[in-house]
Amino acid sequence: MSDAWEHAQELAERHAASGGLFVKLANDGDKIVGIFMGAPHARETHWDQDRYVDCSGKGDCGLCEAGTKASLRTAMNFYVGEEKAVKIVEGGVSWFNNLMKCRAKYGLTNWSFEIERHGAANDPRTTYTLLPHEQLTTEDLKLLGTLELHDLGDVLSREYDAPAPRRPEAKPPIDRNASVAKNGNLSVKLEVAERVKARLKQLPAVQVQAFLKRFGIARIRELSARDEDAAFAFLDLLSPASNAGIDPFL
Repeated sequence: MSDAWEHAQELAERHAASGGLFVKLANDGDKIVGIFMGAPHARETHWDQDRYVDCSGKGDCGLCEAGTKASLRTAMNFYVGEEKAVKIVEGGVSWFNNLMKCRAKYGLTNWSFEIERHGAANDPRTTYTLLPHEQLTTEDLKLLGTLELHDLGDVLSREYDAPAPRRPEAKPPIDRNASVAKNGNLSVKLEVAERVKARLKQLPAVQVQAFLKRFGIARIRELSARDEDAAFAFLDLLSPASNAGIDPFL
């Protein structure tokens, strides 16, 4: 009975890890085998607190204007035979360069490939290897011809660029000693304003202006108390080290 429960738990964990539209390798040694299909979808993106957003171009991109660097993200349709599903695999520059080497040496239409993660969760030094796994048969090619590919541009825009759902905002307790911000809400406390000011002093003027513009204020003391968390999140985004712990592979 114990073996049956352990087997059931193992299957449940495997299906939970494999669920969803995107290929996700979460831990060191995780791997997946599949077949690349169709054309790549490449785009320049910024990491914006909790998701990737498209870079609209240096002329009118607020994140570029704030000094954050855009990075390449490339997605491919990827048929996973074990799940009998077409999923989406996406990675950065290093991952795409490895993909190009495999394409030049083996051809992506003739082989299935194994992708393996090398690095613990949240390790910025994580790398991925792509190795040919098995040559495709005539039956494999016939099956692939019946599968419908995802519209990568459409899926990615809905997955990453849609506005993040807003959580209900708890009203801050009334502080009788606090001043009133321009929008009528209570301003941040003096100690919070000083912390924001100290962070901004470490940034170039263009990023300071980007911060003020983001929150519609002219002075730090005008920052609304309800924007306190968002302000520190945006300061983390402006900091060059803010992306150090982000795993670029999904």
